[in-house]
Amino acid sequence: MSRLVYVVPHTHWDREWYQPHELFRWRLVRMIDELLDLLERDPAFRCFTLDGQTVVIEDYLELRPEQEPRLRALVQAGRLTIGPWWVQPDEFLPSGESHIRSLLRGIRAAERFGGSLCIGHCADQFGHIAQMPQIMAGLGLSSACLWRGVSDRVPGWSFWWEATRLPVLYLRHSYSNGWRLPAEPDELLARVRLAEEGHAPHEPLLLMNGTDHARAQADLPAVLAGATGRGYAFRIASLPEYEAALLAAGVGEHVHRGELRSPDRSNVLAGVLSARMTIKQRDFAVSAALERYAEPLELLAHLHTGYDGLPALNHAWRLLLENSPHDSICGCSADQTHREMLPRYDRAEQLARQVAREAVTALVAR
Repeated sequence: MSRLVYVVPHTHWDREWYQPHELFRWRLVRMIDELLDLLERDPAFRCFTLDGQTVVIEDYLELRPEQEPRLRALVQAGRLTIGPWWVQPDEFLPSGESHIRSLLRGIRAAERFGGSLCIGHCADQFGHIAQMPQIMAGLGLSSACLWRGVSDRVPGWSFWWEATRLPVLYLRHSYSNGWRLPAEPDELLARVRLAEEGHAPHEPLLLMNGTDHARAQADLPAVLAGATGRGYAFRIASLPEYEAALLAAGVGEHVHRGELRSPDRSNVLAGVLSARMTIKQRDFAVSAALERYAEPLELLAHLHTGYDGLPALNHAWRLLLENSPHDSICGCSADQTHREMLPRYDRAEQLARQVAREAVTALVAR
C-alpha cells in the first residue's frame, strides 16, 4: 500500500521586514496575480493557503480592486484559504487583547470573502504564549498549527496543548520542508523520507510547499505525478484536509502545559525582546490609551448619551495591529521599516485620546 503524503502549497508573507511595506506589497501583488492565473488555469493545482492572515488580501486589493471577484470566487470554492488572523503577531510583545482583536478582525474579513480557515495557523512567531490555546478555542478554532518553540521533550507531529486543551498540528521540520520540490523522482522521494522522521506508520505525512514570500510552484502537479506509485501517494491539500487526516489517525498522547519558548528545534530569537525599545514603549502606551481609556469611556458615553466613537476606534486598532507582526514590533527589520511604524502609533494614539476626550465631554454634559 502507498503511504499518503499531504502537500500543502502556501506562502508565508511578512508585510515588512528587510524591505519596507510598500516594496513587499508590490511583490505580493505580482505573486497573487500569478497565483490567480494558475488556479484558474490548472484544476490539478487544487488549492493554496495564503499564510493565515487576511491583511494581505486587503493590501492586494488596494492596488488591484478589480480582482476582487476572482479572489472571492476562489475562496468560496475552497481553492484559496485565508484567515483566521488579520495579521500574524508576535505573541509576547503586544497586549493579549490585541491577539483577540486580530483574530476577530481576520475571521470576519475572511468570512466576508466566503470563509475563514478554522485552524490557528502560526507559521513563524518567535514562540507562543501560554493562553494562546484558550484564545483560539474561545474563538472557535479547532487546532493550532505552529513551528517554533517546541521542546525536544515533545515527540511526534502532533500533541495536546493546554490552557484549554487544543490539538496542535506541529510543523516539526518548519513551514518550508516541502519548498521547491524537485522534479527528479529519486530526489523528491528522499525529501519525503526525511518527512517521515517521528511519524507513526499510520499517520499521514506533511510537506509544506512554500516559504517566506514564496510564489506557487506551478509545476507541482506534474512533479508529484512523476513520483507517484513508488511507495507514496501524493495529494495537493489544504491545512483543513491535513488536519482531518491527522485527527482521524489520532493526536499524539503528549500534553504540553504553558508557553512554548524552547530553542531546542528552532531559534526563537530571544534577543528581539530588547531590540529597539522605543517601539515596545510606544506599543504599550498606545495599547493602554485604547484599551484602558478610550474604549471604556466610549462605551459608557454610548450607553448614556448615544455618542459613537466606534469608527475612530476601529481605525486606531487597525493602525496598532499593523505594527504587531513579529518582524515589526520585534525590532529586527530594516531601519526604514521601523521608521514607518512610529507614525502609525502616533495616529492611533491621536484617535484614542480624542475619542476619550469627546466621550468624557458627553458624559459630563449629562
